[in-house]
Amino acid sequence: MTVSYSPNYGSQAVQGSSWTSSNSAIAINTSGQLSLASHISGSSTGSGDTIVSTIGFQDQYGNAGSGTVTVNVFANSAPTATFTNQTSNFETDNATTGTTMVSMSISDTESDTPFSASLTGTDASSLQLKYVNANSSSVGIQAAGNLSAATYNYNVKVTDNFGKSTTYSGRS
Repeated sequence: MTVSYSPNYGSQAVQGSSWTSSNSAIAINTSGQLSLASHISGSSTGSGDTIVSTIGFQDQYGNAGSGTVTVNVFANSAPTATFTNQTSNFETDNATTGTTMVSMSISDTESDTPFSASLTGTDASSLQLKYVNANSSSVGIQAAGNLSAATYNYNVKVTDNFGKSTTYSGRS
């Protein structure tokens, strides 16, 4: 939060310890930074709700003021994945253990990393996942062994750090 004065005589400053919030779900520290003070997951506050708080302050001269903050609550979005077939590896002489057959990129509106992924389906045991970066947003779907000529069917489930997931069924 910032406070501006009119007229501004150049020396007024909000006293850090004077910040107050009328709603216990909104906290404000001595630097005027707002944060969520309550864990709302599983609470009665949900997507579409608003949290309103009046923020009060006082300067070193005793001048007091306030302003209103409104927080709009949105549901956590599930992550999404994009897939790029590595077709140059689709020949049996290239489809060997540890070779990336499909590159998968995971993204999430809220960037709730690290991500996780799992494979299921008819031929999932022929494939394995290899995370390429620290936040798990880049994943190789690799041959778990030397693959023979065939169509391999699998499903991929991608999950964010808060348990929201998306399943891609019927991939081959």
